[in-house]
Amino acid sequence: MSDSVSRFSRFSSVPRARVRNDPITQRDGSVETRNVDRREKPQKPKNRGDSPHAHLITTRATQTPCPRCRRPTLTAISEGWPVRADPEPLDRQGEINALLAGKWTWTLTQSRELIHRDPDRISDPKIRGTIHADHKCQPRPEQKRLF
Repeated sequence: MSDSVSRFSRFSSVPRARVRNDPITQRDGSVETRNVDRREKPQKPKNRGDSPHAHLITTRATQTPCPRCRRPTLTAISEGWPVRADPEPLDRQGEINALLAGKWTWTLTQSRELIHRDPDRISDPKIRGTIHADHKCQPRPEQKRLF
């Protein structure tokens, strides 16, 4: 037995293909076995959902009072983002006004999930549900001194 054979004999046996002028291939054409560390990484599934954030958590929306102004809000986590949206649905003009005011808009689906409406999702006819705007607390009335 040569040194190269004894050197690799202690590793687990993985057959290696015959290659010309390869020092591990024996002269008689037999193939020596050795540990091969060139394993391919497992492939991730190609279809991970339509969203680039499909791996992030999404919860169902529940109606809870806002902790600051105590008005009712839809509270959920959408694709990893905590969301508080107004429960009143918007029409098309209401969504335009909300976007011009700097608010994000959300679609409340039948499964009670809030989906952020970016330009691609606004024009997508597959996403159905009611449209809601981000919740912004109204300023609290200040109590002024009478005297």
